[in-house]
Amino acid sequence: MKRPLFVAEPLAHWMARPPAVGDCSILASYLWCEPQADEAERLMTGLSLQAPVLLKYEIANVARNKLRSGSTHAAARAGVDALADQQLVFHDVDPGVLLDFGARYGLTAYDAAYLVLADQLAAPLLTFAPRLAGPVLPRCGLPRRPRGAGSGPDRAPWSRCGRASTPGPAPGARHGPW
Repeated sequence: MKRPLFVAEPLAHWMARPPAVGDCSILASYLWCEPQADEAERLMTGLSLQAPVLLKYEIANVARNKLRSGSTHAAARAGVDALADQQLVFHDVDPGVLLDFGARYGLTAYDAAYLVLADQLAAPLLTFAPRLAGPVLPRCGLPRRPRGAGSGPDRAPWSRCGRASTPGPAPGARHGPW
């Protein structure tokens, strides 16, 4: 007689999450528990985050700027290390497409990478950068979602760098999967 198989795992792990492209402004805010971190978390909840490979280098540059602004090496490094713990899907973006897109819309290749990826994936772009969220998105034909749109009642599957139990900014960075 065959015995039935039971799988005891939260349903959310088996459900497909819609993709969204997260740029450096969203991820840096989240990773270093900056003032907009709660909003970043709300925007990312329930989504499968995608990013161009460029994001890794931009996060390292944010950390370098934090050092120049007086942050400790440990605090700057914590955000870089936390990026590796996130469940981001990284994509290569064709440099020729970046050149064409950037020239057409007056963008740097860096900014174009996020918009091109969002266009290729037919996914929303999550950003705090006015240069991307302002007049550029409508001209590119990408949808402009208001802040908080699409965030559901489900909780984010990542940790909050101790904010839930520690008052004030946490000394480290966020760790945990998306």
